[in-house]
Amino acid sequence: MTTRMILTSVLACGLVAATVRTSGAAGFTDPKCAAAKQKAAGKKEAGKLKCYAKAAIKPPLDGTCITNAEDKFSAAFAKADAKGVCTGDATTTENGVNACVTKITDDIPVPTGSDGKCPAAKLKASGKAAAAELGCWAKATGKGGFCSVTVKQKCEKDADCAPPTCTTCGANETCNQTPVDQACLDKANTKLSDAFTKAEAKGTCPGTSAGVGADIDANCVTPIKNGLPGLPPGCGNHVIEPQLGENCDDGQTNGTFGDHCPATCHIDSCTPTATTLATSVTFSGPAGVTMGALSILVDYPEGKVGTPVFTSAFGVSNTTDDLGWGFDDQAVKTSGLPSPFVHANYKTCQGAPAAVASDFTCTVTDASDNNGTVVPTNQVTCTVTIP
Repeated sequence: MTTRMILTSVLACGLVAATVRTSGAAGFTDPKCAAAKQKAAGKKEAGKLKCYAKAAIKPPLDGTCITNAEDKFSAAFAKADAKGVCTGDATTTENGVNACVTKITDDIPVPTGSDGKCPAAKLKASGKAAAAELGCWAKATGKGGFCSVTVKQKCEKDADCAPPTCTTCGANETCNQTPVDQACLDKANTKLSDAFTKAEAKGTCPGTSAGVGADIDANCVTPIKNGLPGLPPGCGNHVIEPQLGENCDDGQTNGTFGDHCPATCHIDSCTPTATTLATSVTFSGPAGVTMGALSILVDYPEGKVGTPVFTSAFGVSNTTDDLGWGFDDQAVKTSGLPSPFVHANYKTCQGAPAAVASDFTCTVTDASDNNGTVVPTNQVTCTVTIP
């Protein structure tokens, strides 16, 4: 929706956001690396649950069995990175595997006085199902995708088939991502169900194939595959990587209207104090033009200030959204916007140096005059001022 459309619709919806900071999609890497890591994680889940299965019949849990499963995983992970470094560190993945094992062992406890055969069979079957499902995803990830009709450039998702990643794609070519084989997943689930039925023949014990199967999907498969995409490490791969300084990653590498993760994939922390910092946003438009609507994005120093409270200039209709690292604002006044047109009072951050006007960046993303005629954004500027 343009500013003209907004004005002609009685200013009901405000200005539509426009991209401010953009860059290309996350870079491409051979997805075989990610596929190998997914498969290794599945094998570790199966290996550890097999250890618990043995302990169900003959306690206690064998520490050597657990160590062997962990050592095999570490070796497989290192081997995977040798195929081409990809997103996902061993520690984070191990934490995911451990969470999976904890959930499944909670689902299938060994009843007091039981010979352990029933829970042992279910634990072992659950590990096999988790490994099998991750194996299905690994196959799809390893094949990646390609820009067709004639080019066979691999890609992880549709965005990666756009320039600059897949520069050889022609106008009539499209990106195709290899989907996971549903028949492969169904086969794993069927085997789980059959194994649980067989286990019950050894004596009833906790855990249903439907309930445990759902927990396998939610705890053993989905978080692992999502944390190991066929993309290289870095901002924009939809995985938060603390070791790279990230504390957010929405799969984009831009900072836009409504985007709660900036282009750096990092938002500085702030412990707010009782002290406030008052700021205003002013603008400058083409000579002789009465501005009726503006859409802006303000990038503020989130390590110095935060939790802004907004107030509008007299007669101005403002719609603001705090993004945690900046805020977007849609301002409308058909009789002409005043300057300044919006004010933001921030809480200062404990221990941080005082923010100055140069710490703030303001960008105009859409504009129109009081008749609804679009005004090119390169003809309008906005500035944050501190009284």
